[in-house]
Amino acid sequence: MLRKLASVAREETAALQPRVLLVRALTALLPKYTATRGRTWIFRACGFRVGRRTVICGTPAIYGAPDLVKLLTIGDGVFINVGCHFDVHAPVNIGRNAVLGHDVMILTATHELGPPQERCGPLVFAPVSIGAGAWLGARSLVLPSVTVGDGAVVAAGAVVTRDVPANTLVAGVPARVVGTPESGRSPAAFRSPA
Repeated sequence: MLRKLASVAREETAALQPRVLLVRALTALLPKYTATRGRTWIFRACGFRVGRRTVICGTPAIYGAPDLVKLLTIGDGVFINVGCHFDVHAPVNIGRNAVLGHDVMILTATHELGPPQERCGPLVFAPVSIGAGAWLGARSLVLPSVTVGDGAVVAAGAVVTRDVPANTLVAGVPARVVGTPESGRSPAAFRSPA
C-alpha cells in the first residue's frame, strides 16, 4: 500500500519544477506593471536566460519539460505584457526587442491526428522562434514549429499556424499575410477575414 502511494505521489509531483514555482511565488507578490525589471532579475536569479533591458509586466504562465529553464531564451530588450502563456516542451526563442502583447500564447506541444476511435493521437513537440523586433498583438496564439520572422507583426487575436515571413503583417484565423508593417495601420485594426 505504501509503495503504491509513493508511486502515485511521484507521478503526481513529477511536473513540479522548483525554479518555476519560485519565479511564480516571487513575481506574484509584485503588482502588475511595477518592478518590471525586478521580475526580470528574479527570472535570471532562478536560472532563466533573459537578456538585458527586458521588461516583464506580469507573471507569465510557464510550464513544460523538466528542463524548460534551458529551453526558454528571451533576448535583450524584450517586452512581455501581462497574461502571457508559454508552453515550453521544446525550445522557445524570443529575439531581441520583440514585443508580446496581453495574453499572448506560445505553444510547443500538440498531438498527432489519431484513428477514428481516438482522434487525439500521440503528443509531439516542436520549437517556436520569435524574430528580433517582432510584435505579437494581444491574445495572439503561436502554434508549434512556427517561426515568426524578424520585424513581423502578428495582429491581435491571430492564430499563427505556419511561418511568418520577416517584415510582414499577418492577421486572422488561421493567420495569413495581409500587408506590411509599413502600411501604417495598427495590427488591432485588422480583423479576421469574413
